[in-house]
Amino acid sequence: MSKSNEWYWYDIGNQYALQQNHTEAISYFDKALEINQHAAETWYNRGNSFLAIKSYENAIHSYEKALESDYAFEMARFNLAAALQHLGKHKEAIRYYDSILSVESDNVDVLMAKALALITIRDTASAMQCFNTASELKPNDPKIWFHKGEAFRLLKRYEEAVTAYTQTVSLDPNHVDAWYFKGIILGVLNKYDESRESFKQFLNLADSKHDQRVKEIKAVFDLE
Repeated sequence: MSKSNEWYWYDIGNQYALQQNHTEAISYFDKALEINQHAAETWYNRGNSFLAIKSYENAIHSYEKALESDYAFEMARFNLAAALQHLGKHKEAIRYYDSILSVESDNVDVLMAKALALITIRDTASAMQCFNTASELKPNDPKIWFHKGEAFRLLKRYEEAVTAYTQTVSLDPNHVDAWYFKGIILGVLNKYDESRESFKQFLNLADSKHDQRVKEIKAVFDLE
């Protein structure tokens, strides 16, 4: 393929991106864009590389350029929203999620991303609507049930939180965080024997990143 062809540089950029060498990848995407400034796919992958190295403003610019060339490029819109969230611009991100959902109302990944953004701005009631829709579409996804439990916990709807965490671990018995928060909420509900059993499951699964929680639980429940 000729070096005057944008795809020559684009393919090299993609190879570097696959190797997690995003700085090099970006330099080759830039060479491709010198030949064709309206290549939505190149702008999109450039944005992904900037997102990977946490250069969020540059990622946003790239995704915006991708959308200028292809307004219907939903993955560019989705990743743009994710970059906005990293910058704390959650309301802007939600507007992008809504624009996708206006076309794909059954997109579970977007519903979940929107719900998590809503939780961040403490709009847990709206987040719960998203989780409910997502769980209707994918009733056997433990990730949905776990985050639904988190929303119930924030709303102090503790019995419903326990139900959601229970559903999570029934679908994924190794979901360590679900066991932990189930134990916490059962304790709040004064169901100490059940809480203790949940914490036992948590301790069986916990690794080094859970050290602080492990110490606290062992101190309170005298568990090993």
